[in-house]
Amino acid sequence: MTATKSKLGKLRRGAIELELSNRRVSVKALVLLGLAVHKPYEGGGFTVSHTVSGLRVASFSLQRDAKQFLERALDLGIDWTADLDTINRDVLSNELLLKKLIDSIQGPCTSP
Repeated sequence: MTATKSKLGKLRRGAIELELSNRRVSVKALVLLGLAVHKPYEGGGFTVSHTVSGLRVASFSLQRDAKQFLERALDLGIDWTADLDTINRDVLSNELLLKKLIDSIQGPCTSP
């Protein structure tokens, strides 16, 4: 069993606050280390959001795909519990990390 699979085993039921048209709403979510998998407030599919800011990181048709993305995102070495400014600075200042994040949305990362 990989370290990541054991992390996914630690997903906990919770909620995430989302900002929608000048109002905040709470949605049920599976939460782990600063990321949450949830159904969007409006529409279908599943979303992975940053719990601190409530901003969407990625969207998928299936919950399984959202969980797989969360698994890959946690392996990138990004501190998802940090505020959005810190994450943006860290990701945008590291071209390889940015590429890995983009690749993780599209599928397994093959970059070194």
